Amino acid sequence: MVNIIIYLENELMDKAQELVHSLLEQELVASASIDEDNSYYIKTNNNEVVKTSHTVITAQTKSLMFSEIVNYIKSNLSNDVPVFSMPLTQMNDQFNEYIKSRTRKV
Repeated sequence: MVNIIIYLENELMDKAQELVHSLLEQELVASASIDEDNSYYIKTNNNEVVKTSHTVITAQTKSLMFSEIVNYIKSNLSNDVPVFSMPLTQMNDQFNEYIKSRTRKV
């Protein structure tokens, strides 16, 4: 089981709800949250710290669904959307069953 993190920037930020609905309808994720206007900071080549924002989607799914989710995002949004996962190494039985029962069999 993993948490999938998806970063949407610029014009793609408006697509967050649509993407979440599609991922849920296709049973690629068990649940998802959308963090709109998430502030983040970067350092430029001139050593200047700049604040910007993006929309962050966090979703729970099976590890084996990662590639399918990335391919879906590439096909339906863009090749340039950053996506990564973090393993859920410990969870209680209820949460494990929640994810398994709400995602497609693989």
